[in-house]
Amino acid sequence: MRWHSGRSLVATAHADTELGRVVQGCGVVVAPGDAGAFAAAIRELARDPVRRQELGGAGRGHAELHLGIDRILSRFERVLLGIV
Repeated sequence: MRWHSGRSLVATAHADTELGRVVQGCGVVVAPGDAGAFAAAIRELARDPVRRQELGGAGRGHAELHLGIDRILSRFERVLLGIV
């Protein structure tokens, strides 16, 4: 996924999965295997530059908050310390 790029996205995922929950705030989620819904979501985003910008900004914010190297290493360190 390209959240860090600040672009909106369309993802196929079940809404009750971790991916589905994360993407719901940053992009459009469609059910796996539903090509019609996937194409419709792309068309809708293509026609709505404001929504694309909003979702892209939300994705960028998510990436900066949760996926930065310091954040990831901090979580990894906590996991390692919990093992010993």
